[in-house]
Amino acid sequence: MRDFNVNLEKLYHNLQYDIKLSLPKFDLLKRIINQDYIDTQLLFEPLPSPTYNHISRIDSIFVHPNIQESIIYYHTDDCPLYNMDHSMVVYAIS
Repeated sequence: MRDFNVNLEKLYHNLQYDIKLSLPKFDLLKRIINQDYIDTQLLFEPLPSPTYNHISRIDSIFVHPNIQESIIYYHTDDCPLYNMDHSMVVYAIS
């Protein structure tokens, strides 16, 4: 999958209130969600941590429901090797 750089909170808000999604990136993510892929951060945090400049969440990992139970650990973290404005989204799968 790729980095969409889409504000996920805005995406979910627009989907909830049936507001037109203007960016093509939104359309692709809407399809992913409609095919029952899971935004895995929501499995661990009802209000996920920001991943961009500590103010918005634009990074996540979507998985097929068949592997949802295999995810055993999650966290976001700053990258120690590079000076980045994004936090890493890290998962462990058994």
